[in-house]
Order: sequence, then C-alpha cells, then structure tokens
Amino acid sequence: MQRPRTHHRHRVVAPGNRPVTAPFCGWLPAIRCHSSTLWFPLATASVTAITDSVDRQSAAADLVADAMSVDPAFAIAASIQWIEATESVRASASNLASLTEIPLSRLAAHWCRHVRERWRTTDWLACPAGPDSQARWERCAELDRYFRTLPLGRWIEQSGVWIEASGGHAAASPLASHGSLVDDRRPQTSVKDQDASATHHLIARLVAKEDATAVTSDSLSTAIEETKRDLAHTLAYGLSHEINNPLANIATRAESLIRRTTDADQQGSLQRIIDQTYRAHAMIADLMFYANPPQPNQQSFDLRARIDVAIDSVSAIAFRRSIQIRFLVDENVDSLVATGDPEMIGDVVVSLIQNSIDAIGMDGTVEIHLTSIACEAEAKTWQIRVCDSGPGITAEQANKAFDPYFSGREAGRGLGLGLCRAQRIMELHEGTIELQPALAGCVATLCW
Repeated sequence: MQRPRTHHRHRVVAPGNRPVTAPFCGWLPAIRCHSSTLWFPLATASVTAITDSVDRQSAAADLVADAMSVDPAFAIAASIQWIEATESVRASASNLASLTEIPLSRLAAHWCRHVRERWRTTDWLACPAGPDSQARWERCAELDRYFRTLPLGRWIEQSGVWIEASGGHAAASPLASHGSLVDDRRPQTSVKDQDASATHHLIARLVAKEDATAVTSDSLSTAIEETKRDLAHTLAYGLSHEINNPLANIATRAESLIRRTTDADQQGSLQRIIDQTYRAHAMIADLMFYANPPQPNQQSFDLRARIDVAIDSVSAIAFRRSIQIRFLVDENVDSLVATGDPEMIGDVVVSLIQNSIDAIGMDGTVEIHLTSIACEAEAKTWQIRVCDSGPGITAEQANKAFDPYFSGREAGRGLGLGLCRAQRIMELHEGTIELQPALAGCVATLCW
C-alpha cells in the first residue's frame, strides 16, 4: 500500500543543495531494516542499468551486475534486500549462516525481478533532508571514493559504514553474518568502461524508443486517414445514387411550380426549396471530391487574377453583411505567375473567405495577404493568409477543423466540408493548410 506523502518526515532535497562533486543524482527506494529506514544514494552511472531493469527485467541483469560491481551503495542496498528475502524462505538459522558468498549474478537477477515493486511506492520521493543534508551527501561521496579502491570481496565486510551513513546501525545489519560479494561473471568490466558504455547505452535506448514511437504514430495517423477516406468514398457513392436522384426530382418539381404561380410568397418558398436541394447536392459532391479527387491540371496562371475572381464570387454576400474584404500583396513579390490548378486554388481561397464571412456574421473585416519565398532555381513557395475579425478557435477545434463534417458552430464557424476539401486540394499540390488558434479572429495559411 502506498503511503501518502504528507506522512513523511523528510522533504525532497533540491538539486541546488547537493555538492557538485557528488556522483549521485538521487536516492534509491527506502529500505526498512529492523527499526531503521535506510537511504542509499543513487549513483548517476547506475541509472541506465536501473531503467533497463524496469523495462526489460531479466534481459538487463548483466547491465545491472556491471553497475553493482562499480557502485558500492547500489550493491550493498541490493544485498540487504536479497538477504532479507532469503531469510523468509530459509528453514533455519543454521542454513542461513552457511551462506558465506553472495554471487553478483544472482543479486542482479533478484533486483531485476523486484525493481518494479520497490519503485511503486512514493517513499523514494521523500529523500532525506535537513540540517545535515550537505554533510550526508559529502559522506556518501567520500565512501564511494574509498570503496572504489577496495576489492569487491571486501564491500560486505565493511558495509557498516555505508549503513550508518544511510541512517541505520551497523550492528543491526543483516549483512553482519555474511561473507563477501563474488563476481561470478566473466569478463569483468572496469569502472571507466562501465561509465562510458552505460551513457552510450542509455542514449541509444532512448533514441530507439523515440524512433519506434515516431514510426508507430506516423503509421497510425496514415491508417486513420486512409480509413476515413475509404469510409467517405463508400458513403459518397451511396449518397450519390440514393439521394441525388430524389434531390433532382424535388428541384425539377419546384422549378415547374415556380413558373406556374404568380404569388410572390409562394415563389419565394419554392426558390428556397430549390436552393436547399442544390446545397445538399453540393455537399455530396464535396464528399465525393474528398474521397476520390481528380488530379490537378497543373499549369502557370496569374495568382492575383485568380484571387480577384474568388473575392468577386463572395462580394455580394459580404456587401449585404457589411463585411469588408481587403487583398494585400507583399511588395517583395516580383512576379505573380504561380504553378498549379487555378480552379482548385481558387476553390480553396473561396472556402476560406466564405468560412470567415460565416464566422463574422455582420460587420467585420477579411484580409488576404499574398507573399512568396524564393527557393532553388526559379521555384517559389507561395503563401496565402486569410485573416478575419470573427471569433477565435481553440487548438482542439483547429486540429479537427479538417475532418469531414466537423462543425465548430460554438465558435461561430460552420466548417462542414469546405476546409476538408481545401486540405485535399493542398495535399494534391504537395502543400499545406493550417489554422492558427486564437482568442479572437482566425488566420488560415496556405503554402505550396
């Protein structure tokens, strides 16, 4: 059972309170030994072995044994825990007394089997501290230097000084009646080689883990995107056959009725029916475009002229809502001849302006900024930024805005399939489209 941290009598030692010469980075989990609580320092050079023992258990036993062979505090702390575990399974004191050697390989294997249990509690977070914390760290560093001059076989014999430095009494140590540590492995590793290999091993392991995470994340994202498009493709073709025909029939009948009546109210109602059927048809067309878009008709075209056409197509609704549209071209742009599909690029600009108008509602401004960056040879990276004075969007809304039929209406934006279609067009042009989260206003950026 974990103990609440508020019950601890110690506080965490701040890194600034540690001697800069100490080879330690923290404390091993506390050891309950008779009436004492022992705190052994955690050597920096042993961190790799301990983290590997958490990840791989028995596969890391050799690395743990290497660490113990050059880290006296680690070896003595593990020996105390091993002896206490051995006591619980031995039948008599006479059998226990006959144990005169502690093989390093068995000690490391025992540590790997039980390391998760020791780090599950929160005791290790409550590092011993107090008025004597500086002296404690200095004493541990002094003992570490001294024990490195001793052979491994004498560490248990002189372990009492470590136990006293760790907060216990040497006479009460379970190691008092035992002989020595024995390195039963070959070949043995020197201190210098162990420190260097541990550092490189830790870095290599973290890099490998990060690579695996990145590959998994990329593969999952690709699989999700492909699945969404497959589902959209199936849905779009089903809708095109099952819904487009009734929609066409409704629109035809409404157009016929509107020619037969002279009542203005009836004509207005019928016209709204026609408008809504065309709107539904356009939504199905957008979904089919998302699922199975045509390849762009790549050609050179006047980008300014194409953006002017896009602005003209929405100028009437912008005028009715008192929304001003401004088009600004960077003065550093020396040529406005772009390469791509002019119809597709124009569709993207229209979608972004329409989205801004819907978000603003009434009385506001939409600004379109055009600039370019010179690349290799005569190529350019074009950037179009559509900024509006409407309500902002959150980071979550910005991430979901390109999903089919995601709606951000709580932010005043009915996104539908417009941005989804725009993203597909930019992908076909090997470009990008992004929305910038903000508390007020929205900025959409196209690059290709």
